[in-house]
Amino acid sequence: MIRHECLHLRYGHPWLCGILRLVEILYWFNPLVWLMMREIRRDLELQIDDRLLKNQPQPVRCHYAEMILTAAAGPRHKALQGLSGSEEKQQLKERLSQILRKNRIPGLIAGLIVICLCGLCGAMLLKPKPLATREGTVALDVTGLQGYEYSVYAQSPEVHYQCQGKPSALEQLDEKTIHAGIDAATLSQDGKAVSLQTLAFGRAEAEIQWTLPETNGLACSGKATRLSLLVSGLPHDQPSPQLPEKAVQKGVQPPLENPIVLCRWGCYAGHQATDATDPDNDQAAVLATADGVVTEVSYSSMNGKFLVIDHGDEVLSYYIHLGDIQVEEGQSVKRGEKVGIIGSTGKSPYIHVHFFLMVDGLRVNSDILFRR
Repeated sequence: MIRHECLHLRYGHPWLCGILRLVEILYWFNPLVWLMMREIRRDLELQIDDRLLKNQPQPVRCHYAEMILTAAAGPRHKALQGLSGSEEKQQLKERLSQILRKNRIPGLIAGLIVICLCGLCGAMLLKPKPLATREGTVALDVTGLQGYEYSVYAQSPEVHYQCQGKPSALEQLDEKTIHAGIDAATLSQDGKAVSLQTLAFGRAEAEIQWTLPETNGLACSGKATRLSLLVSGLPHDQPSPQLPEKAVQKGVQPPLENPIVLCRWGCYAGHQATDATDPDNDQAAVLATADGVVTEVSYSSMNGKFLVIDHGDEVLSYYIHLGDIQVEEGQSVKRGEKVGIIGSTGKSPYIHVHFFLMVDGLRVNSDILFRR
């Protein structure tokens, strides 16, 4: 029996059993692995039996089988490797039968099992090749808001999508099958649901309604599910008049970086200007619409704080109801330079800049500057 255990050490079976135990832990959920481990341990015992009894006569084999049977029936048999009481009677019977035979080759069987096990474990550990990814953008379709009288602008005119799948499927992907629209039923302002009929000028949000291709081996999704909108007081179906050529030559720009219109030219009788604000900033900078010279900085009970810039060739710009003025009379300014901040001074119902141009002594509708 001692020689039996020494052969286990000689052939490195304790190390092999440790590796088998690790495999059992990693794949504890797989009953096939447990079954394979049991068979390998059983075959290792039979292999050592065969090595120990190689070329031995039958009387020696019978004596060895008798020793195993006696040890298995003894009170301390649980301490013996390979002779534990957990062995079923049938397994013990098979082991004794193999000992008494001379034509068994357990080492070959154990080797084949180990090779199969290594192949199985390798296959289970191999990760599948990652799928190819394709990203792109599509134009946002705002026709879902056509029932609204005024202009609605998306913060970003394009939205991003992502598709994963086999390279061959991605090559055949047609972007025309990807559509992103606005779901008017999901409109909200200030965290409250609104409808097209109650939508107010300013910032709003809505969900993106994606239409994505359904193809085997291809999974597509939109990177965004909601988007930010700007609701402006310019009717979407009424084009604004063009500016006079003199104003165009000056390169005029809107007086705010992120404007929305609260009251357009003619939104009520006598309103010959454009009221604009920044939906995200009550202290937004008011910018010079073109290069020029500040000719007037003043205050009145009606207009509040206001200033006038002369751009030459009888082109002037007016900025009224400002919260603060940061230039002086006679100061030269550049196009896009900060001249003040929006406000609500004078007779004003909201924070904004009341803006208009004068060309050749006549007020000019400047709404077109605020269209996107």
